[in-house]
Amino acid sequence: MRTSFLFALFVLIPLLSGSVMAQNLVDAEAIRQADAIMAKVGTANSSELPPLVAQIQPLVNTAGLSGPCRTFLISMQSVASATTPSDTLNAMPEEMKSGVKAQNEANAQKLAADRKTCVDAGSGQATEPVANSQGAAVGNAVSGSDEQMAGDESIPIHDRIVNLRSKLDGYFQAGDQASLERLNPIFDKIAKNNAYEINCRLAASNSIKQVEKSLKSIRATDEDGKNFGKKLAHLASTTAEGLLENCQ
Repeated sequence: MRTSFLFALFVLIPLLSGSVMAQNLVDAEAIRQADAIMAKVGTANSSELPPLVAQIQPLVNTAGLSGPCRTFLISMQSVASATTPSDTLNAMPEEMKSGVKAQNEANAQKLAADRKTCVDAGSGQATEPVANSQGAAVGNAVSGSDEQMAGDESIPIHDRIVNLRSKLDGYFQAGDQASLERLNPIFDKIAKNNAYEINCRLAASNSIKQVEKSLKSIRATDEDGKNFGKKLAHLASTTAEGLLENCQ
C-alpha cells in the first residue's frame, strides 16, 4: 500500500527534473529537500513522523520561494501531517486500511497537480519570506501566530486552511492540547464567514470536529480510548480534505 502511494507521489519527479532546474534555484533546492523528507514519511512510525513533518515548515518559509511552489510545499506538509504512521496502519482492520489507501491516492494526485503548477511557474514569481505570517514551526507555535495567518487576506483561503490543518496535525502528533484548543475558534471564525465558499466553510467545520476528536484521543486514559479518538479524528480529517478539493 505504502509502496504504491510513494510510487504515485514520486514517479513524476525524474520526468520533471529538467523543468525544475529551469526554475529559480531557491525553488529547486526547496523541492529537492522536501522530496527527500517525503520519501521518509511514507514508512515513518509514530515517533519518527512528527520530526519529519516539522522539517517541512522551514522550507515553506524559505525566502525567495515562488508562490506556486510555496503552495505546493504547504500541500506536501499537510499530506505529511495527515499520513498514518506505519505502526498505526499495521494495527488497523483491513477495511480501514482500504480507506487510508484511497486517501493516499487522492493526496498523491493533488500533490502531482500542485507540483506541475509549481514547476510551470518558472522563475518569475518569487515572493518575499512569509515567516512572520506563517508563525513558528509545527508544534512550537507562537501565541497568536495561527490566528494572524488565518486572517491574512493576502493568502488564499484554501492555503490558509491547509496551513492551519497542517498545524492541527502537528499539534496532535506532539500532544499539544493548548495549541489545539486555540485552533477551534480560528476554524469556527472561518466556518461562519459567509464571504467564503461553502466547501471552505465546511472544511473548517470538519477541522473543528478533528480537533475535538484529537483532544479526546490525547486525553484518553487507556489505549483503546486513544485509538478510538484517533480513528474518529482521521475520519473527520478525510472529510475535510475531500471538501478542500473544491475550496476556492
